[in-house]
Amino acid sequence: VTPYLASRYLVNQLPSLSDAKPIRLDVVEGGHMMYLRPDGRRALKDAASELYQATQ
Repeated sequence: VTPYLASRYLVNQLPSLSDAKPIRLDVVEGGHMMYLRPDGRRALKDAASELYQATQ
């Protein structure tokens, strides 16, 4: 887990590829321990499910 601004900086440094979807940076309430809050757990589950479904 990295601080938000460091993550945003790194994502912005990546080159865009013509055949690839852009990398998305999601921000979830609760910081690096978002799983302690029900809304954070739900957001994490939804993001993970979306990522998994996109690879199937």
